Amino acid sequence: MTRSKRQYGSGCLLRRGKGWAIRWREIEIAPDGKRKKVLRYEALGDVTRRAASDMLAEKLVAGRDHTTPMRSRITFCTLVSEWETSVMPMYKHSTQVHRRFMLKKHLLPRFGDLAICDVTRQEIQAFVAHLHRAGYAPKSIDHIHDVLSAILRTAVKWGHLRENLARGVDLPTLKCVRPKFALTTTQAAQLLDAMPLLPRTMVGLAILTGLRRGELFALRWRDIDEQARHLTVREAVYHRVFSTPKTEAGARRIPLSDAALTLIAEWKAHVEDVKPDALMFSTSAGTAIEPNNVVRRFIFPACKRLGFLSQPG
Repeated sequence: MTRSKRQYGSGCLLRRGKGWAIRWREIEIAPDGKRKKVLRYEALGDVTRRAASDMLAEKLVAGRDHTTPMRSRITFCTLVSEWETSVMPMYKHSTQVHRRFMLKKHLLPRFGDLAICDVTRQEIQAFVAHLHRAGYAPKSIDHIHDVLSAILRTAVKWGHLRENLARGVDLPTLKCVRPKFALTTTQAAQLLDAMPLLPRTMVGLAILTGLRRGELFALRWRDIDEQARHLTVREAVYHRVFSTPKTEAGARRIPLSDAALTLIAEWKAHVEDVKPDALMFSTSAGTAIEPNNVVRRFIFPACKRLGFLSQPG
């Protein structure tokens, strides 16, 4: 009797001692990005022949989907490089800055040399646990995890992974690490009185209008309509790069109170360049002011003198 030849790619069951092993072929992406078929072997141990056969069948069914390889050996750092070139420019400048920082400080040192197929859910969970033990705030861990998830989500779209393994990872419960407090009306008035004209105008407008820092420092004189008593938010700035506001709803019109109009009038009488396109608040060179400089030079010292920083809650 002649034995029929086993069909190529059908896989095989192998008896190993008292147990079984399976062998099959699947498509993988090599580190250079090329796709190829490779032979796989897995020892199953002491299982029944039926169980081994079922596991082999699952491998073969999954391997028939030639659109998504079973495994990609392209390195995480190579994928990140392509992601930074193709996907990162879609984000706002402020988001790009933060994500590049998290990549450089946290993700590339941990996963950079790993093949993308080795960035498992267990490996990600161990990384989250490491950050937690190192004392990082839950919100910081959440942000780092969000960047990793965005990269792996792209890996799924590009055919390197079948699923985003950052999903399903347990994260620390988000909580406020530093207690927050709001100034009372009296405290706000004391703070404004304790600062020079420029920071007083900026802080006063922020309090009276609820503008975000990036929106406040992007205001131009054309955005102020004193007759109609409103200002229009059209731009936001981050590290002197101007763009649209953070959200679609960010482009809006805000009514101005008498107190806000008084602050604006006092500041307008003090500055030389009030042309429509000129920034309402700028450096001597006409460029956007860095918010952290205002906080460090004026707001914190004034709050410290007034005793606000030592207040609980």
